[in-house]
Amino acid sequence: MFDFDDEDKENPIGSLLRYHRVQKKLDLDRVSEDLRIRQDYLEAIEQGRFDLLPSGIYRRSFVKAYAEYLKLDAGHVLTMLDEQEQAQRKATKEDQTVVKPHQPEASQETEAVEEKPAIPTYPRHAPRTAGKGIGYGISIFLGLLIGAACVIFLFQMGVEKPQRLPVDQLSAEAESLLVIPEPPDTMQLFRDLLQEQIGSAPELILRVEAQGRSWIQIFSDGNQLYTGFINENMSAEFKARQELSINIGVNEGIKAFLNGFELVPLEKGITRIDRENFSELIPTDRANEIVRAWESRSEEAVSGD
Repeated sequence: MFDFDDEDKENPIGSLLRYHRVQKKLDLDRVSEDLRIRQDYLEAIEQGRFDLLPSGIYRRSFVKAYAEYLKLDAGHVLTMLDEQEQAQRKATKEDQTVVKPHQPEASQETEAVEEKPAIPTYPRHAPRTAGKGIGYGISIFLGLLIGAACVIFLFQMGVEKPQRLPVDQLSAEAESLLVIPEPPDTMQLFRDLLQEQIGSAPELILRVEAQGRSWIQIFSDGNQLYTGFINENMSAEFKARQELSINIGVNEGIKAFLNGFELVPLEKGITRIDRENFSELIPTDRANEIVRAWESRSEEAVSGD
């Protein structure tokens, strides 16, 4: 899947995606329309200019969507992206290290000391002539008079005001310089986040927190893990590879979380959770808040590296 002829070692991700897009005879405008991702973002990905993409989860979401669109292993492509970003951060830190060059001390034998020209001295009590002092005074007075005249002339003439453009022309020029990026699709980013953290995760992890005394029964991949009561303030975790089932009898208050995402309130009876229906059990009213939180967490992890 990852064999291609025009591999660019400096830009492995972009050259990989570009190669498979060309092999499938797809134009960037069609890919942009199908994925609802701006064409300049796709061009930046193919050129390896990930700094031109939105940061955090948006960048990973665009790269993942592009890889999946071309039927590639998105997880492997994201791993390549992480490795490339780590290498770039390491190179940046090394470039910022400044080593001062060694400057040998000047040798007195080889370097000649530059002699300063002698300053002429004059008799301390040399008398000044009266005519020369009067001439200096007249020159200073004339200079001040000419300067004042110039200031008055410029004040009367006024400074030339810049030419004002018509309102319509000014608005058109301002609008031509204004670039408003397309707002990302929050729900699509939220679905991508759930798929990455749950659908593609190696395990499904169900955490149950009791707010009151309740009776539950847990099955993992068809095997019974637990049956009994859980009391208030108790919690437990259960893992499965493909499927979890929770059977609730007495329900005095239960909170359930799947891989860190809170599920909708669970009612009495059996609730089946697998890799196909998990998104239906996660409420979407806090999608934007959750995406922002994961983006901040991702940026903190990158800055920590």
